[in-house]
Amino acid sequence: MKKKFDKQSIDEITEILQSKPEVVDNNSFNWSLKSNSYLPNINVTLFVDLDGDGYGMVSVHTVLGYYELHNVRYWSRFATNEVVFFAEENGHISSLFVSYENGVSFYSNIDKALLNKDISTLDPALLLSIMQLSIFSDEGE
Repeated sequence: MKKKFDKQSIDEITEILQSKPEVVDNNSFNWSLKSNSYLPNINVTLFVDLDGDGYGMVSVHTVLGYYELHNVRYWSRFATNEVVFFAEENGHISSLFVSYENGVSFYSNIDKALLNKDISTLDPALLLSIMQLSIFSDEGE
């Protein structure tokens, strides 16, 4: 279930990521995720206007790249160890999945109408993103 950001969200995200955030100010939080395996550490930064409209930005810095998602309005627990941040605009959805085990997946500008289609009719290249984001297919604002 997707949730809008509020003060309790930070505690819930902290529990999922299993890392205490550095609180930069009342609206900016930075989690440094340390790997217990061969994976390198990653940093997750969330800025969200908790006292205003609830929109924000999330960024993830890894050794492989820097990912940034703007106009983030919602988040959700995905499986037991992942947080998904996502934004919707003009019938399209973009998302950034972050695992406490240092996994990162980024999907951008996916047509939300595809989420309700029969997956057997879709091109195989679309399947991963559609299957990951299908948890949001029937949810409204």
